[in-house]
Amino acid sequence: MRMIAYPPVNLCMETKDDEILTIIIEHPGVFYDIVSDISSQTDGMSGNFVISENYETISIYKNAEIITRFVPFSANSKELLNKVYTFLAREAMSETMIRQTYDLMSSIESYIYELTRNVSAELNIDSTNDISGLLKMFNVSFSDSEMPLPERLIEYMDAVCEFIKKKVFITVNLRSYINDDQAELFFKDVLLRNITLICIENCEHNNTRYEKRVIIDNDRCVI
Repeated sequence: MRMIAYPPVNLCMETKDDEILTIIIEHPGVFYDIVSDISSQTDGMSGNFVISENYETISIYKNAEIITRFVPFSANSKELLNKVYTFLAREAMSETMIRQTYDLMSSIESYIYELTRNVSAELNIDSTNDISGLLKMFNVSFSDSEMPLPERLIEYMDAVCEFIKKKVFITVNLRSYINDDQAELFFKDVLLRNITLICIENCEHNNTRYEKRVIIDNDRCVI
């Protein structure tokens, strides 16, 4: 069981693991305050928006990711790519890959020595088995192909769960960028992957079978 709360407007509600929570905030000031509050907490600051699981408050900074930009949307955040490079660098030194890694780096080192042989100045060459530079040189990254936005979001969420270990995603006005059918399939896919998703919207869209909704109206009343 999951609970979310925002005391300044007396918002407090429960959601289940098989539900997508959608918070519709019609009051512009409250909308700004809540989104700013969550964003600040993901940057490590304190705030009033609370998420708890099984009656224990979880750290938004450690466990949550807020997504506010969808055009253009890219999965290639610096934090995520650094985690992927660290993972691949470890894989390069694994039992199954270490021989290939040593052979490759030895070939590259020989190539560099040959390349610099006719340079009159003395050059330093540091031997290393760290392949991070190679990964960057070949621009190893997540594909930003023409796949639909929901598919790119799923790919990103999967990667964040795997490499950064964050498990809660909060989207802001996602429904302005996808239609009702896309939303239905996207929410279904999110739940099948056991991803926790909270959608914050500034206006109401057609409901899907997977949502639990709460509205904060223009009078700051919670409905």
